[in-house]
Amino acid sequence: MVDYTLVAVLVILIFVVAWITGRSLHIVRPTQRGLVERYGKYHRFVPTGLTFLVPGVDRLIKVNITEQITEPEPQVIVTKDRLNLTINMVVSYKVRTDETSVKESEYSVNNYKQQIDILCHVALRDILGSMTYEEANQGRDVINQQLLTKLKSQTDSWGIDIVRAEIKDLRPPQNIQDSMNKIIESENTKRSAVNQADALAAQADGQRRAAIAQAEGERQAEILKAEGQRQATISIAEGDAQATKLRNEALTTYFKDNAVVFKKLEAIESVMNNAKIIVPEGNLTTLILNEASNLDKQLIPVKMPPASDDKPSK
Repeated sequence: MVDYTLVAVLVILIFVVAWITGRSLHIVRPTQRGLVERYGKYHRFVPTGLTFLVPGVDRLIKVNITEQITEPEPQVIVTKDRLNLTINMVVSYKVRTDETSVKESEYSVNNYKQQIDILCHVALRDILGSMTYEEANQGRDVINQQLLTKLKSQTDSWGIDIVRAEIKDLRPPQNIQDSMNKIIESENTKRSAVNQADALAAQADGQRRAAIAQAEGERQAEILKAEGQRQATISIAEGDAQATKLRNEALTTYFKDNAVVFKKLEAIESVMNNAKIIVPEGNLTTLILNEASNLDKQLIPVKMPPASDDKPSK
């Protein structure tokens, strides 16, 4: 016969052991660090992994050590030139991983995320209050660096490391923004007109250069043409002179005795057209016919009368 009392006791015992085991064994993930409190006091530090706690006596506090981002509420800040600016910012931070820093983040500050938001508002008010709108708009890197420095110095004792602090948005009042947009629009229009004028000037200069180049080309062509004609004229004149020289040399060398007569014929040729030329009969006739074969003149040989042999009477 089954002893139900014994079975009930065993079941209760197993349940108690499972409950104690579940309450005693805890796992700390790599993104966390643990703080164990015993009787409400800090007892020990838990890096990562499995840890054992005494049920009802020990309490485990898990602290996130990953990088976190907070975005404080937008605030309105009055600048040095009495202009209201609406500021949005973003802050990135994380708890340092060593035991002291984890303890300070838990025991030195209450809700460090909320405290960081408040510090951001105070630090920005201090920084932008000493700057004009133009300085703030153009010096965002300077503002970010000053904000990061202030936050680091004030949160260092909390075990918090401020990774970055940046201005997300900086907006002036709507009327100021409209005026700025109009100024930017007019500047863009002016710049566009200047660019268009430069383009037209460049086009006109290009056309002028092209016209100059064309005129220069035509001038060079005319110069080359005139030079060619001059060279041709010189060549023709030199050819004529050479021909005349050769002809004179031939006459002088081979027909020395008849050179004077030939020169006279050349003179007659230059002044007579369709005229008849009478020359003495003999070898000279053949020479003249050969030399004047290209002339449109009729050469008629005439027999010369014999010389008189009469002697004077005594």
